Amino acid sequence: DEEALAIARQDFGITADRALPLPGDVDRNFLLIGADGRTPAAVLKVFTSRRGRAPLEQQRDLFDALSSEAPDIAPLLPVMLRQAPGDDPIRAVNFAGAPLDAALYRYLPGRPLAEVRPHTPALLKELGRTLGTLDLALARLGDRFVEAPRATPSWRLMDGPSTVEGRLRFVRDEARRRMLSKHLEPSWRGLADRVGELPHQLIHHDANDYNVLVQVTEGAVQLSGLIDFGDADFAPRVGEVAIAAAYAALGKRDPLSAMAHVVAGYHAAAPLSDGEFAVVF
Repeated sequence: DEEALAIARQDFGITADRALPLPGDVDRNFLLIGADGRTPAAVLKVFTSRRGRAPLEQQRDLFDALSSEAPDIAPLLPVMLRQAPGDDPIRAVNFAGAPLDAALYRYLPGRPLAEVRPHTPALLKELGRTLGTLDLALARLGDRFVEAPRATPSWRLMDGPSTVEGRLRFVRDEARRRMLSKHLEPSWRGLADRVGELPHQLIHHDANDYNVLVQVTEGAVQLSGLIDFGDADFAPRVGEVAIAAAYAALGKRDPLSAMAHVVAGYHAAAPLSDGEFAVVF
């Protein structure tokens, strides 16, 4: 992408050979390849979602703080890159004819967990342990975090029931719509109340299998990155491990065992209470 390459060179001073598009929900992401034409240099993110400076600065400061609060997992985090000490890594750029914000992120090697098999028990426990370590640090940083405005549709865990209820009308088949309503409402009515009483804190909030990166080295699969902190928010702590465990269960012959490995890893780093164990499955 020539426009992204120009931004990397002119606005960030990166000597890059190419800018390769990467997947993204709303924002535009590009992998910058270094001058040698082979080595990944950084990831350029152009915030086409137009979030405004405040949430981006908050994300920047969160990454900076996590580097010291959670040094064991700091290499797994996609921190914003500064060209010099004290520089603001967020730059105002022109992209597709519009004034937008952009930032460079550290390149993290690997592929999404969703695209790699097998998911060994050791890997799933490592994922859980990493999230537990992250949440211990995020709990200490929560007072620096300002709750983001609610988006539509909401991705907040506790907004799940109302989000689903509000969209049942899009199920055209009336019999299917009644069946969904009959089974969904009883399952979440009591659960939402119980979860609402459990400890809340700042969490990553979206450890799905495309936000978790893994790398295969010498036949072993290891965690190599945890990306996309854009949905970080205050939520039930147990939601962190529940989200990761639910995605880990996808496509498994024994989904409960896969979930249990993630939960075991999390519990080893950040012990869960009896109340949290009671709702996580």
